[in-house]
Amino acid sequence: MAKPLWQYEDGPDVWRNYSDKHITALNAAIAANSNTCDLKLPNNYEISVDFDKGIQTRKGGTTGSSRKVRVVFVLQSGNSATREVAALWQADLKPWSNMPPSAAHKLEAAHSRGDASVSVSIGGNSYTVDLRKLHQTNDRTGFRRNIRRRVLAEREFKSATAAAKSTGAAAPPAPSAPTRRTSGRLAAGARKRPAASPSPPPSDDDVGDDEEAQKRQQKQKRQKQKNGSSGRAAASAAAEEDEDGSDEKVVLVRGGAAVDSELTGLSAASVRVHAEGGTVYDAMLNQTNLQFNNNKFYLLQLLHKAPRDYWVWFRWGRVGKTGQHSLVPCGPDLDRAKALFCKKF
Repeated sequence: MAKPLWQYEDGPDVWRNYSDKHITALNAAIAANSNTCDLKLPNNYEISVDFDKGIQTRKGGTTGSSRKVRVVFVLQSGNSATREVAALWQADLKPWSNMPPSAAHKLEAAHSRGDASVSVSIGGNSYTVDLRKLHQTNDRTGFRRNIRRRVLAEREFKSATAAAKSTGAAAPPAPSAPTRRTSGRLAAGARKRPAASPSPPPSDDDVGDDEEAQKRQQKQKRQKQKNGSSGRAAASAAAEEDEDGSDEKVVLVRGGAAVDSELTGLSAASVRVHAEGGTVYDAMLNQTNLQFNNNKFYLLQLLHKAPRDYWVWFRWGRVGKTGQHSLVPCGPDLDRAKALFCKKF
């Protein structure tokens, strides 16, 4: 069987590798038919990985939060290690969703042996999987669902894992789903957001780890602007430091909403927030925890650049902080960009 590579979700469409030590422990646990595996992290956190649910949960945490976990099977094309690809088992849940690790291991093992079918357990239900026709059937209800063995290019499972190699460990999990902030009134022609279930922003620990680096970056950014080296137009949300040291930001609104002033990887002056009629693809989610003073935000924007280029911009973290961000390019595929936006919103 191909080499299993364990990964955890670290943002929209971003997957990080577990450390080699943790991957060894996870493989040993799954080989012993265990349902879970406990891992200790260098920052004194302890997480538990559930093989049947495909999630990792922080043990002893106050939020009881979790992150998704997946396992891909690294294959080699020819003799060159630079031409690696990986197999990822998914079920058609509208959209396609990753199989939990316990089922994925059984499917990959059966595939490598050339078996025609195999029995797996997912979420407490038993399924018979036809590996020729690529569908799974619920043994109790007879309901049938398509599956697939998706082959990932090297960039799809390696490009987002460099950070994990430097840390050597998985980050603690994100908190549970936040509550959505509403304004109480909606002006004519204002934002009209598609309804969907929000995804949780990262935990305090994720944001806190980067606070010092963010402060340095903001200080350097203000210094460059003060020296006149930035040269950005007002439409790109330039910031100036006034006499009392506070930050004043000038934002030019083009279309139904302003492009996030913290946008990186694109020029804010060259894109606009996508809108269709009265629907503006711009959302801000908030989570408030008064007891622990954990106030967090999650910003989503679908960006459009003429003639047909689309990106989805995510930014999340503590309220009042820059937080972390992710820019997902979608090329000319507007449907993919909408699906990604609505899935996270």
